[in-house]
Amino acid sequence: MYDETEMVYSLFCARDRFLEDDGLCMSYGDIVYDRSVVEALRNCDAPLCFVIDSEWRRLWKLRFDDPLSDAETLRIEGDHVVEIGAEPSKYDEIDGQYIGLIKVRRDYVDEFVDAYDSLDQSSIHMTRFIQHLIDTGWQVEPVEIDGVGWKSIR
Repeated sequence: MYDETEMVYSLFCARDRFLEDDGLCMSYGDIVYDRSVVEALRNCDAPLCFVIDSEWRRLWKLRFDDPLSDAETLRIEGDHVVEIGAEPSKYDEIDGQYIGLIKVRRDYVDEFVDAYDSLDQSSIHMTRFIQHLIDTGWQVEPVEIDGVGWKSIR
């Protein structure tokens, strides 16, 4: 079944392991992070935080002939993410790229699960799920890094 679903579905297969007392931190399995990146995320106190690379284009240029073809929109207004996960048509729709490291504050874990349960769960991508949370009023804050402290293993 894993080949017919997205990673969000797999994450919620472990919902009985989500502990409200500790909050919830999730990482993509093919990315490694320096301790400083994880600590920066831990220090964010918004209901939902995730790490973005504001210098993403440098790495994407090494991996893709057209970096825009693999990027997703990510717009920040003030201290909050207001858009993520759409297909961009130009670079100014991208304030950074989500790098697969996210935290849900402990008092929002139940609401996080409830939000997931309200959707077609088998086919939603993580960034689309985050956008759903934004659209339903969640305060989502970026934790910005500048091109160092993480690496995708591909």
